[in-house]
Amino acid sequence: MGRSIDALILELRHKYLLKNGGVKKTFEEILNGRIQKEDSDLVEYCKKKKIPIFVTEPETTRRLYNRSFLNALGESIIFSPVFLTLMGYYSTSGKKRKINKFSKNILSKLFGANQNLLMEAMNALTAHHVENKIAPSLTEILGRKPLIDLNYGAAHMGMFDHFQNPKRRKRSLNIWKEVIKNSFYQAKFDKGWNISKNTVEKD
Repeated sequence: MGRSIDALILELRHKYLLKNGGVKKTFEEILNGRIQKEDSDLVEYCKKKKIPIFVTEPETTRRLYNRSFLNALGESIIFSPVFLTLMGYYSTSGKKRKINKFSKNILSKLFGANQNLLMEAMNALTAHHVENKIAPSLTEILGRKPLIDLNYGAAHMGMFDHFQNPKRRKRSLNIWKEVIKNSFYQAKFDKGWNISKNTVEKD
């Protein structure tokens, strides 16, 4: 068995962000097992192992959500032949197939070129926080390169391009200026969950 992760970056679902009134409140509700229960086992694992959990989401307003939703409808129509071809391939023959690198690159580049979906801002913002604050701070604390788990859905397959391509990351952050002011949060468990803002806390 490989070594345990040193940190978890957790995705927050938009429906909970809109309902709970912000990133920090939604994060607290997830940690306490009230919402997003599909991630409860992962949260419990981090709790037992004292692994820090980070949230790097942009604050989602109804206006931003509606903008992204309408754009998603438009893109699904324009690029439907690409989506349907890939969906057909990965859902046929009853076999579980991993999305290959070529398919990931096609979808990633389409989203990156159009910049219509909020997940582009999420991807860029996560890469920005991890590269510039979280990973360097953990490296200093641990004395080695940290192993960080990014717990995001398949729709965020373009995120890795933001890590590997600083120009794309910078472009996305510039286009989505309205959300890059967002802070990141860290939660660590010690008799209860303690949430800190914009810092990577030591044990």
